[in-house]
Formats: sequence, structure tokens, C-alpha cells
Amino acid sequence: MEAPDQAAAKVAQLAAAGISFKIDDFGKGYSSLSYLHRMPFDSVKIDKSFIDRISSGGGGLVRE
Repeated sequence: MEAPDQAAAKVAQLAAAGISFKIDDFGKGYSSLSYLHRMPFDSVKIDKSFIDRISSGGGGLVRE
């Protein structure tokens, strides 16, 4: 996303108008968890490859 703040503002305006948002295949390609906090998504379908990276500790994810 080139302008995430502008996108978040537009999505928030549309959500206020009653439009719902669903994300499909989150985690494929470039995905940032911060987008999930910025946007008023109603549901998120997370791609299996993203989950596999978390459970294996790979993909640059930090495990605590």
C-alpha cells in the first residue's frame, strides 16, 4: 500500500456508511499485521502459508 493512512481513512468512511470489509488470503505476498489494526475489517481469512511460517518460527517472525 502506497498511502496506508489515506486508505485507512477511506475504509473508515465506507465502514461508517455501513459497508463491511472482509480480507481473503491475508499473509500471501506482502502482508503487514499493522494493517489489521488500522482498518475496520469485519473478518480476515489468513492464508495457510502465513500460519505455517509462524508455527515453524520462520519468515522473520519473532517468537517470545
